[in-house]
Amino acid sequence: MPSEKLLGSGLMIISLAVIIVYAWLLFFTKYSLVVLKVTVFMLVLVLFSLIGWVGYTIVTTPVPKQD
Repeated sequence: MPSEKLLGSGLMIISLAVIIVYAWLLFFTKYSLVVLKVTVFMLVLVLFSLIGWVGYTIVTTPVPKQD
């Protein structure tokens, strides 16, 4: 049980650190446009990869036999 709490605490701290660094890069540096472009590209990549995976699963799943 304590190891799960340690893992959860670590994940929360890492998430908060990433949020802070992301906000700093987005609002307080000259790289804000690049950060925004990379973020949108990653979101589109994940979304359409998921859609492609669902399509692949649908195509490769065998048709159930009717009794």
